[in-house]
Amino acid sequence: MNQNDAQWIEQQVEKKKRLYQNLRTCFEKERQALIQVEIDGLWQISSEKDTLCMEISTVKKELADFVALSCPAPFDLNQLHTMLPQKNCAAVNRSVQEIMVLKKEIDMLRQCNMTYMNESLQFMDQIMSMISGGGKKNTPTVYNRQCALNSQK
Repeated sequence: MNQNDAQWIEQQVEKKKRLYQNLRTCFEKERQALIQVEIDGLWQISSEKDTLCMEISTVKKELADFVALSCPAPFDLNQLHTMLPQKNCAAVNRSVQEIMVLKKEIDMLRQCNMTYMNESLQFMDQIMSMISGGGKKNTPTVYNRQCALNSQK
């Protein structure tokens, strides 16, 4: 592999790392928006996360396509060190390890946000049940656990 190719790979891996850093920031902002109940902010953050995920997928595909002849499918960032010159290997390996850490952090943040959201919805379910008389006999529940209104017959 020539030096220009190795530098391009190094730049793409670094770009992917920056995208994951931005995605982690989105999940941190999402947590704050959930706590503050900032609905508009949540929509904006959701859109930003979607955009970042598409960009990450694009970079992954570009890298996979670029190294397809040298690397067996499926593509894995950990395989890059086998094809890079020693000069680029350390920087790429460091970025790949940072990406792995970022992925774990993002997954933990995602799980925390989901737990917070589910607990909030359960709380709202309890409130709606109390308001609608869901705790009384012969009174139909208006708001169910799927966060939808039950049809009244």
